Amino acid sequence: MSRVLKGSSAFRDLGGTPTTDGHRVAAGRLFRADALTSLDADDRRAIDALGLRLVCDLRGGDERTRTPCLAWLDPAPRRMHLEVSSGLIEATAPWLMRLRRGPDVEAAEGLMRTTYANLPRSAAPFIGQLFDALVEGEVPALVHCTAGKDRTGFAIALVLTALGVDPHYVYEDYLAGSGRDPLEAEQPSAHMLEALLSRPLEPDEAQRLHVVRPDYLDAAFDSIVRGWGDPLAYLEETTGLDARRRALLRRQLLD
Repeated sequence: MSRVLKGSSAFRDLGGTPTTDGHRVAAGRLFRADALTSLDADDRRAIDALGLRLVCDLRGGDERTRTPCLAWLDPAPRRMHLEVSSGLIEATAPWLMRLRRGPDVEAAEGLMRTTYANLPRSAAPFIGQLFDALVEGEVPALVHCTAGKDRTGFAIALVLTALGVDPHYVYEDYLAGSGRDPLEAEQPSAHMLEALLSRPLEPDEAQRLHVVRPDYLDAAFDSIVRGWGDPLAYLEETTGLDARRRALLRRQLLD
């Protein structure tokens, strides 16, 4: 089931995504989104109707302060704050320095590849909390960040992989990204990036930074393979998601 919000092209229900053994993600259990900052009254009513029990926010503290998400919900769902990109500073610093010096399309692409390649280690201390909550039945759950494409894309790709979703469908969902044209002037993360760089982005730079591409997610999975052997081994080591807990996760999220 897909729910459409006028104020968020990134928002969607993962329901209906097929697994390799004939099951599907159950509708109304797992959602993904951006920061959800432009919702009208109809959108708010649609969110209210979901009955969310968990909102997993992958943004940093400054992002959360600048743009609170779903603050009106009553009863309030549990808020889980996982700063999965907090460990990226050292790896991404050289690319950010190049970008601050002026237009540099190669640096923009390098920043994205490096971000994804380092997300598995950066996220490792945090991501287990999300899997614990899902295994324990804290659903319906919403996972989101600012743009709803990179941190959220990586986290949802891990959840779908753990559920036994075929890689083709994992990538299909990832490539839906934020649902926005990367060249749109108003991107959810544009102001954050421009403040970080102290200058506006050039169109070619913006395209590299706002787009989702298979090779970006490839960089994350390649790092997992090099460091842990495969995604399930990564999840078992970093989150404790062994075969027994994967079966519990499937019970909570699949039809």
